[in-house]
Amino acid sequence: MNIRRSVAKLRKIGFLADVHNDLDGLCRALDVLRDCDRIFHLGDLIEDDPEANAVLELLTGRNITGVVGYHDELALTTGSHIDQRFRSYLEGLPRQIVRGDFYLVHDNPLSKEKGEGLTAAGGYIRDEYTAGRVFEESVVRILVVGHTHRAEQYVWADGNVEKCAIAQLALDPARRYILNPGSVCNQFRGTAPSVGVFDLARSRFEIRLLQP
Repeated sequence: MNIRRSVAKLRKIGFLADVHNDLDGLCRALDVLRDCDRIFHLGDLIEDDPEANAVLELLTGRNITGVVGYHDELALTTGSHIDQRFRSYLEGLPRQIVRGDFYLVHDNPLSKEKGEGLTAAGGYIRDEYTAGRVFEESVVRILVVGHTHRAEQYVWADGNVEKCAIAQLALDPARRYILNPGSVCNQFRGTAPSVGVFDLARSRFEIRLLQP
């Protein structure tokens, strides 16, 4: 399901990914993103345990939407801890959101037929080769993903891919981008937890670290 709406009236868009039931991390993330007009999540919000309900209550209470991740779908399929009032929220999350130049998805959006895995449970984008495949097989200008727990960016220009991991990246309208805000939860890969902010007026993507 695609949702196409204009982002013209927004000034700053916040992105968070891979909460994995880290309620404290989510609270810090929302505080860091308090100057954003709209916040989107990029999936893998929960695990199958009772803490999931507190995470979902906070997100739904703030009217925050986004895309579904593999762990979210798994919790719906196998979990017994998700309150019924939150199941419809999870079940209604799309696999991708398209708004203006932005394409939001949890992980690698290429189809399995192209060798890169399915949208909701597919492969990682964590090297120039994989990023190049995504650029070559799509027409998306700004792809925003999670899944890797790494805050990094890929830039496509003149058929070449450059990987960078910088705090602020100014976007060139003639180039294409893959942006990853990192992870709210750092328990899986040991990276510093972070979120992303896109300043529409300045066309700039910023990584913000979550302080303890």
